[in-house]
Amino acid sequence: MIEQSYQTHIAAVGSWHYLPVPEPHALTFREAGHKRVLCSLNGEEPFHCALARQKDRGYYIMLSKRRLKEHNLERGDEVDVQLTEDRSEYQAPMPEALDEVLKSDFEGYEVFQSLTPGKQRSIIHMIRRIKSMDLQIERALTIIENLKLGIRNNKDLTK
Repeated sequence: MIEQSYQTHIAAVGSWHYLPVPEPHALTFREAGHKRVLCSLNGEEPFHCALARQKDRGYYIMLSKRRLKEHNLERGDEVDVQLTEDRSEYQAPMPEALDEVLKSDFEGYEVFQSLTPGKQRSIIHMIRRIKSMDLQIERALTIIENLKLGIRNNKDLTK
């Protein structure tokens, strides 16, 4: 299991915030074939994320406003970062509603498995961000039915 720990400050460009990742740390994961990692800030529960790279910024991890608020952090704060390789099947937490729909619909499961990992994560996120379990189930059923019809556009998947 690959793990890397370091300290850094939360950086920002305009309205988006990110964690710089030292190149040697990032390359340890990238050279082992891991573009996605689990990230823990200040010893808290880890979250799934991507190791991104820009020529002028180097390697980094994006931080949403929601994530900053959850961790009570803001631009410039120093954080202890622990990165671990993400060995989960989808590199995202699977919502219970979608998991149950996929278990009960073999054709839907097969179509979902045929999607790219990024498309799978996108669908997982579309369902996971809904708070109501009833609405999650409804959304999961709709999305899987639309996938079976050949619909792949995210906007059309939920109609």
